[in-house]
Amino acid sequence: MMFRLRLWFWCVLTAICFSAAAAWMKPLSVEELAQAADVVLHGTVVSKTVQRDAEGRIYTSVEFNIREVWKGKISRKDFRLVYGGGILGEEHATSSAQVEYEIGEEVVAYLRLTPQGNGVTLGLVQGKFHVATDAKTREKHVFNPFNGKPDTGDDRTTGRLKLADLKQRTVRSGQ
Repeated sequence: MMFRLRLWFWCVLTAICFSAAAAWMKPLSVEELAQAADVVLHGTVVSKTVQRDAEGRIYTSVEFNIREVWKGKISRKDFRLVYGGGILGEEHATSSAQVEYEIGEEVVAYLRLTPQGNGVTLGLVQGKFHVATDAKTREKHVFNPFNGKPDTGDDRTTGRLKLADLKQRTVRSGQ
């Protein structure tokens, strides 16, 4: 009986924690992201390294090759962005809502600039859109957890967001 009571209590507590975590992240529209961003970049991740800062925190540094600047002024073709967490040796520092970038990935990133000039992704996972190319039409579309949908391999394109439409909405809203 005591075991069942503890199990029930644990399940209720877990459900409350997951509900609270979901409520913490207010979905941001493309327009809200564009307005809040210092820069919006379209490009490709070329490298990433995990490091430790002076306070001992683990963070990931991403080198980004810029294809286009949709908002802001960046005069170079390469750019550095950073995010908290990563794997450094045997240590793992992660968060379920933290953005991650993969080498070779084509993305659109909505960024705030640090005093050092590095980018930090807005809204955690919300400020990064993965860019994919439709195998049949060769048209590029984008998605993140709140906007657009990934290519599922079927012919239904409902909910997919075209890269060109994302750019147009961003440029229009980000000025």
